[in-house]
Amino acid sequence: MKFYCMLILSLVAAVAFPQVAGAKLSMAPQALGFVEATLDSCVKVDPDSAAKYKEMGKAFVVDATKEELEKARSKSEYKDSYESTTSEIEKAPKDETVKACKTFLEDK
Repeated sequence: MKFYCMLILSLVAAVAFPQVAGAKLSMAPQALGFVEATLDSCVKVDPDSAAKYKEMGKAFVVDATKEELEKARSKSEYKDSYESTTSEIEKAPKDETVKACKTFLEDK
């Protein structure tokens, strides 16, 4: 249950993350890594809702150019955040992860 709450709160925090990364990218590379790792993990554990998670991911970067995304994803802050987030999510019980992911979709 603790993981479930932390995942939901972290996703909400990422949505509210202040703009520090660039002209149109609305989040820092570290936050982008967290969000993309979380949504990618949700796709893996809840493949029936994959399209919804992918659509949500696109909404986070809708105003960013391809170049801005490539630049952010190439930064060590992005990579470290993506890897550590993925690692932590993989440690959680699958049923808790699925529940957290589905709850986040319902709240959107």
